[in-house]
This record gives sequence, structure tokens and C-alpha cells, in this order.
Amino acid sequence: MKFKESEIFKYNDLFYDFNEKEYIKNIEKIDAKKIELDFENYIIISNNKIENFSNLPTTKKSIKLSNYKEFLRIFFNPSSIDKSSLDIFFSNSNNKTFIYLIDLIEKKSFQKLNINMFFKNSNIDVFFFSFSNKNRIRFANIRNIIENSNVNFDLSIFDSMLKIRLDNLLKTKHSSINLKNICLCKNSNKIDFFSNFNNLKPSTSSKIYFRGILYNESKVIVKSLMKIGKDSIDSEAFASLNTLHVTKDSSSQLLPILIIKNNKVKACHNSSCSYLDDEKLFYLTSRGINENEAKNLITKGFLGSLIKKTSDKSFMDLNFKIIEKVLKNEKIVIKDLLY
Repeated sequence: MKFKESEIFKYNDLFYDFNEKEYIKNIEKIDAKKIELDFENYIIISNNKIENFSNLPTTKKSIKLSNYKEFLRIFFNPSSIDKSSLDIFFSNSNNKTFIYLIDLIEKKSFQKLNINMFFKNSNIDVFFFSFSNKNRIRFANIRNIIENSNVNFDLSIFDSMLKIRLDNLLKTKHSSINLKNICLCKNSNKIDFFSNFNNLKPSTSSKIYFRGILYNESKVIVKSLMKIGKDSIDSEAFASLNTLHVTKDSSSQLLPILIIKNNKVKACHNSSCSYLDDEKLFYLTSRGINENEAKNLITKGFLGSLIKKTSDKSFMDLNFKIIEKVLKNEKIVIKDLLY
């Protein structure tokens, strides 16, 4: 199932060169007490009340996150611009935030998107959806800077072609991130996902769970790099990467990597690439279920085992709703994202 990375994307790497020391130095200059969101081309929904939905805002605005204490939903559609960035600051927050990266309209796609999220003294659930109806490459950098916070980050990918990098910087003691990622590749999708975890201080925790379903010549690369420094004692790192191939013309490459510089840690990883179990398929079809529906049931069960570990029922329901549409080759529209 292995293949060269160049087989997925034949382009010059547009991602920044990650200089960890310089990155930390720049972060120190940012005022983490700022609780504002500057945005361009977004739809904001709070408590199921739609604001600025009919016309996408085209000028920068500022919204105080304190106005959205229960949860915040951000629809971000940068399809009409070449380079986009979004900075979100959370301070003393205990809310649920939904971020949707969508590409549903007939405009040229962005080349590269940067999303920076700063967490300070917060317990946050972030639910991130990325999907596209268009057969074009998209690039995204997501950076989580975590300070005295616990972050649950749920990422759902339903893109045609996406290269995504997720950097997680744990800056203080007792900070943690728990990343749960699902990916459904139905129609020759090409996904390259790299997650980078930096446990910079003692008693920090980084965990990643990935589950991907692949059909019809889809290709996926998942790389997870977890680094625990020599001074980061009593820290934890865990990676579990798994893919299921429904058709044998699909391929995946899973690369969990641990770099540990002290002995007083808990760390492990596992990965698996497997094909659809013919016995399970036969069992279902022998009970009157047609083959396509049987494959769909197995798909939903494989992804659902991770989806159900989330903290929010709305997120679970929305994932299953989108999975159902993708399996039926139906287009996703804005109204599918509202509940």
C-alpha cells in the first residue's frame, strides 16, 4: 500500500519551513489576553442564530468571543482569494467551537490557508470540518498554541484533494491536546495529513487517533511526529493511525514517529492498513443486504467507533449526516451543516 509522496501531489511544497525556536519567539510577542476574532469571508452562527448569512462579509470585522459563551460556529469560505489567514484567541474559555472550511461555490480555490489558534487558561472543544465538492488541491496550515489549557480537537476531512499540516505547541505544564481525526475518501481523493506535536514542558499530553476509509483509487498519507524534550518529564504521547480500504485500488501510508529525549514518559504508537473483510461482507449480504449497503454499513461502523468518542452529540449527528451524503455521491450544501 506504500507509494511515493510525489504520486499524490506534483507541486512545490508551499508549506513554511518550521523553525521551532523562531516560532516560539514570535508567539511570545502575541498578547494572549486579546479575545477578539478578526475575520474575512465568514458566516458566524451563535446559538443557532444566523448572522450575516445571506451575504458573505467581504471586509474585516471583529467579534468578541465573550459574546458567544455557549458555542461558536465559524463558516470559512476562502475560495475567492489566493492567500488567507485566520487567528482565533481563546482566554479563560470553556466553550465549544465549530470551524467549517468549505469550498462549495464556483470560484477559484485558495492556494494556502493559515489558521492560528491560541489557547490560554481554557478547556476547549474544537470541531473542525473540511470538505469540498470541487476536484482541486487545497492547502491548509493549522497551528495550535496551548498554554495552561486542555484542548479536544476533532477533525473531519471530506475533501477531494487536501494537503494539511497541523502543528501543536504545548507551552506550559499540565497542558494537553487530544486529536481525533476521521477521513472519508470516496472518489479518487488525495489526502496528505501531517501532524506535529511538541511537548515543551513537563506533565504535558499529546494524543492522536486517525481513522480513514478509502475507495476508488484514493490515496492517503498520514504522518504523525511527536516530540518530547529532555526536560518534559512525566509527559504522555500516543498515536493510533488506522485505514480501511474498501477497494483494492486505493493506497495509504501511515507513519507514526516518536522522538523522546528523556526516560520518564509514557509513549506508544500503533498503525494498521487493512482491506475490507470478505467474511464480514459475506455475512451481511447473506442476510439480504446488498453489497453496496453492506460496504456502507462497515464504513459507518469503522468511522463511527471514533466519532462516538466525541463530547458533542451534534458533532456526531452532523458527521453521520455528511458521511451518508458522501457515500451516496450527493453534493454537500450549506443547509446540510445547520442543525
